[in-house]
Amino acid sequence: MATQHLREYAEHILMHEKTAVSSSRRVSPFTVSVSRQLTTVRIFTGVGNASIAGASARRCSCCYIGQGTILGGKGTLIMSKHYTLSRKTADKHRLYEWSVQDADDEIEFAVAQYQKRRGRAPQILREDFCGTALVASRWVKGHSERRAIGLDLDGETLDWARRHNLQPLGKDCERVDLRQRDVRSITKPKADVAKASNFSYFLLHPIAELINYFRMVRRSLTVGGIFLLDCYGGWENQRVHKERRKVKSPAGTFGFVWEHAQFNPIDNRAQCHIHFEFKNGKRWKKAFSYDFRLYSIAEVCDALTAAGFTGLEVIWDFAEDDESSDYRPTTLAENCPGWIAYIVAEAPPANGKPR
Repeated sequence: MATQHLREYAEHILMHEKTAVSSSRRVSPFTVSVSRQLTTVRIFTGVGNASIAGASARRCSCCYIGQGTILGGKGTLIMSKHYTLSRKTADKHRLYEWSVQDADDEIEFAVAQYQKRRGRAPQILREDFCGTALVASRWVKGHSERRAIGLDLDGETLDWARRHNLQPLGKDCERVDLRQRDVRSITKPKADVAKASNFSYFLLHPIAELINYFRMVRRSLTVGGIFLLDCYGGWENQRVHKERRKVKSPAGTFGFVWEHAQFNPIDNRAQCHIHFEFKNGKRWKKAFSYDFRLYSIAEVCDALTAAGFTGLEVIWDFAEDDESSDYRPTTLAENCPGWIAYIVAEAPPANGKPR
């Protein structure tokens, strides 16, 4: 399962042993290879600066491991309408978290990557496009030495985050600083780790805006700090399509629908939506919408280099089938219908490029 493989990869970095990470390698971003009848779903979604993207909702979507579970056999597109969750009681932010996020695995991966390079544990996290601040809140939970900064333009979502994810932390919430700000800004204190997960940075286009954003992140990192991004692609993601999943959550089952509504091969712009489905045939159409540019790994790496980052590393799945995974750093990979990769970049030393 995806969650298990991501955890194993983090342990591999910490223990310097060979292991694996999971991905939806030969499929589109919202397709998973299910190895059991009941398994954790690996999907892509994020939170975003909608005013930048011009999306109809102020939260974007793209990728991460969901806390809910997907029901069904291997390779099955679940079309069932037999859901138990009511539309009236549904909270779209919770639906989003249950469908597509697993903060604990994200944090484990980030810590492992930092320790691999610096030999010590990171203390300060900058979570860009933080939305409900699920990662930021989990970052500080139970770790008195940690602090987190979360940036997002959506004040309403940040207020929701404070009520639902920060208040339950008790005194720990004092170490989470949520700021209603554009991610294209410099923040202090400087962070050891910055994250732009769930492909939310795809909202920033043209590429000059992406470079400007990356430059602001670099200037917000400590010397030797790291920046973590994910990226997806493959020709299956350059087409119009819908994919439906049935998600089991603590509140009941509901449907998750990912729609790739438009794709323009001239500028690689994609118009995408997330819909939710409930019992009695009720739907929440376009709960989240966004306007992405599907950047290639090469474009992202070029933008990072232009912004002054060094030590770039692309982590790719070399597994030969969908039943296993073998994530390793590489500079050469075989193209496939759908792939996910991770990119790690380092802030240069003080005597390196200008900060």
